[in-house]
Amino acid sequence: MTRQNDTRLFVWLLIVTMFAGSPLLAEDVEKRFRFSLHTGGYNSTDAVVSNAANVLTVVDPVTGVGVLGVGDPRDDGSVFGELTLNPTVRTMATLQYAPNKILVLEAAVGYQTGDLGDIEMQAEFPFAEVSQIDPFNYTNFRVPAGTVEQIPIQLTALARFRPRAAFNPFIGAGIGYNVVGFKPSDELNSLSLRLDQSTGGFLGLANSGQGYQGVSAPSEDLEGITVQTPDTFEWHVVGGAEYSFKRKWAAFLDVRYTLASRKMSVRINGERSLGVSVPNLVELQTSALANPALYGPMDITLGGLVDGGTVVPEDDVILPPGVTPEEFCANSANASDCVFDTSLLDGNLDIGRYYIQGGDLKYNGFSVGIGIRYTF
Repeated sequence: MTRQNDTRLFVWLLIVTMFAGSPLLAEDVEKRFRFSLHTGGYNSTDAVVSNAANVLTVVDPVTGVGVLGVGDPRDDGSVFGELTLNPTVRTMATLQYAPNKILVLEAAVGYQTGDLGDIEMQAEFPFAEVSQIDPFNYTNFRVPAGTVEQIPIQLTALARFRPRAAFNPFIGAGIGYNVVGFKPSDELNSLSLRLDQSTGGFLGLANSGQGYQGVSAPSEDLEGITVQTPDTFEWHVVGGAEYSFKRKWAAFLDVRYTLASRKMSVRINGERSLGVSVPNLVELQTSALANPALYGPMDITLGGLVDGGTVVPEDDVILPPGVTPEEFCANSANASDCVFDTSLLDGNLDIGRYYIQGGDLKYNGFSVGIGIRYTF
């Protein structure tokens, strides 16, 4: 064993000995009140995972052999993350009363605010270059969703294992109510307004899964984005330990896991997503779900959601005298000689084939806090 490992082992043994064998006694808490403050981190355990890499495998019902693989047309190599409640700081104040040496009843209120994360939006614009190997060309965009504010109110029953010792582990469980608020980002508000001002129709994938059917569904007026963050009842479990370092004073570690009865939801155009993702399934050829035409983007033909670039002539194209690049590419006869340049923004919103992924998120999560407790 190295000298460094020897030193680490000695430090850990010293800490354990100090906590477990300290001659200090805990403050007698029976029939007394205790007040505490603790702060630490909160981390959600739920997320909306991107569907961009999904693959539908279609198999022959007789032989069981795969006859078709339909991949979601979006760019799965540039998926930037998940829609989730990002880790944040939670602060809590608690008031305790101990009917006896073992049982402690606790009322707590906390506060936290944190980012909801990014909504995944991908778009394929007219004149985007494609190939036989990859018939799709989607561009990924980050859309910050906003911030979520939570005020947890909790009632908990705790059991103390070593009520007279300085080092005192505890466990508990309880119920509560979570007051939740949401503030959308400027980017989300802008995207929602653009959706509300756009028109489009669903465009299914071709039977081969390579390309589209060619004609989108009849156009409809699209609706914006709604984020609902309802208040919720919850239940929780608690574990931790406290250490009495001075008369009436104790430092403690508090770990909680919370399960909520309700969820927050992100809806685009009234649905979980704009466009229909290819499911990550294995289906028989005779199954209704095996039809690629059921899946595809929303083809926005009027309006647009983002300035994705500019349609420009190919590099080797010689423009006719007196004709500007915009005029040249506006002529449908020149479509094969024009491309969509995503590096050249022109300030205009672009039509195209769009996906925006929403979904539901549970409020479930872990919190870990360190604090100080005072006994009256």
